[in-house]
Amino acid sequence: MKPKQIWTLGAFALMFAIGAGTVGLGVLPNIAQISVLEETRMQTREDNILKLTYLADLKLKAADKAALMVALEKKRQLVPSRLSNVEFMDELKTIADRRNVVVQKLSTTRPQQFLAPAPVKTNTIYTQAVTELGSNLLLVSNLSFSLQGRMVDIVNAIDDLNAGPRYVLITRVVVPKADGLGAAVVTGDFTAQIFTLSSK
Repeated sequence: MKPKQIWTLGAFALMFAIGAGTVGLGVLPNIAQISVLEETRMQTREDNILKLTYLADLKLKAADKAALMVALEKKRQLVPSRLSNVEFMDELKTIADRRNVVVQKLSTTRPQQFLAPAPVKTNTIYTQAVTELGSNLLLVSNLSFSLQGRMVDIVNAIDDLNAGPRYVLITRVVVPKADGLGAAVVTGDFTAQIFTLSSK
């Protein structure tokens, strides 16, 4: 073999060795590293999806809890733990002003133990409800008031009172005969009950 051929063969061998070294030392480790990074990326993505699902579930539970707290607070306002005469009178006055009627002869009695009336027919649900109320937890106060104004405005005021934060049970209504859409000013007399829960 001629020296020139030997040098050519040696050069090719050297180039092959350099290429193999480059692949072995540079390319293959990078491919392995890229593969590991890809696996890590996929695993992180799966973890993130799980975390996002968990966060979404927490958000729903928090919203449900907030809704539950709002519902409980509304129930507490319907039947509060004290009579709150002043607050109730302010509420009625606000409604009357909004509906252009005048509140007259407003009075309440002291809270007394609520005695549930006997049902006309035996009713299991009614009996169960009375039992759950307990013998001395629910108190009732009688309320009497008059509203003066147009009949339609008085009706609207009573509707507002029924939709208010406190539960008011209208037990008696006395109004003169009048055109409900007329402009005549009349006076309606009302008897109602408001309830409180004893703290004992």
